[in-house]
Amino acid sequence: MVSFDASKRNGLKIMNNTCKGCGHPLQNDHPHLEGYSPKVGADYCQSCFRYKHYKDTSSIQRAVPKHTNQSYEGMVLWCVDAMYVEESLQRINHHWLQEDFIMILTKMDVYPTDLWHTRIEQIQSLCRRHRIHPLYIIPFSKHLSWTLEHIHAAMKASNQQLFSIIGLVNVGKSSCVNALLGESSLLTSPFAHTTQAPIRRTLGEWTLIDYPGFDVSEHPYDTLSKDLVEKIQINGLIKPITYALKRSCVIVVEDAFWVECQITQPSSCTLYMSDTLTSSKRNLQVLQSNPFSQSETYTGSVDVQITHVGWLHLVGEGATFTVHTLDSLQQKQTKDALCW
Repeated sequence: MVSFDASKRNGLKIMNNTCKGCGHPLQNDHPHLEGYSPKVGADYCQSCFRYKHYKDTSSIQRAVPKHTNQSYEGMVLWCVDAMYVEESLQRINHHWLQEDFIMILTKMDVYPTDLWHTRIEQIQSLCRRHRIHPLYIIPFSKHLSWTLEHIHAAMKASNQQLFSIIGLVNVGKSSCVNALLGESSLLTSPFAHTTQAPIRRTLGEWTLIDYPGFDVSEHPYDTLSKDLVEKIQINGLIKPITYALKRSCVIVVEDAFWVECQITQPSSCTLYMSDTLTSSKRNLQVLQSNPFSQSETYTGSVDVQITHVGWLHLVGEGATFTVHTLDSLQQKQTKDALCW
């Protein structure tokens, strides 16, 4: 039998345990409020249970968590999305990195393993540029046990017992904790803000605290449909798709983005994105039904990042490429994302 705390929080009767999915204190009084479970002694609130077992997103909590952490306990394990490192470097509060910390590069599975060394060298250069100096930089893959062994070794070498797992939303913090624990109890999803409150777990002599993403701004996925989010989420090795361009055309990538290619000589467009997104080459007449209101134009050969979707490698002397996207998807010219 689970006991109840006699105190009330926001008028709710709070059970002594918290949801393993979102971290909210569990309660069974108000079905429409956070942390509700009809079952006393449950491990998950109702919305997390529905998503975990049935992938039902109708009641999943996607609001920005109401937390204002100014510091974290113990040593920081900083999870950084290996695809979008610059974003994490720009948005981290350097105060959180004053002591020794470990950087864990999540989502390294998108790169072939023979390119990992090159990508890590790029990231080391970016860290130096931002004056950020991790004690260790460790690539992570839940499919490669040696990456977990390296994380364990770094934690042991630190002589710490308490570790705070932090990072931006959707970088794979909870997936990393699940892998370290050797289970799948923490809820993971392609949506932002799945973890709503700190979740404390024990791993042998260590205590791990999985924190919500420290960014409080709206995530691009918050404004997209469930179907599109699930399509653009990259979950494994990227297999680039290259289009040889002999005449002007439009590369149509479903409902995510279009690339308008105005060329005068043979050029090419290589897409690095989820293999669940389909693409095709169309003639310029398709622009008459262009559904996108945001456009950026690039001249000549250039690499373009569409944050949280993928990258484009555009090659063409004298060519003009216009990338049309949804308003919520940011794009920019980049030199540090690709290592193929």
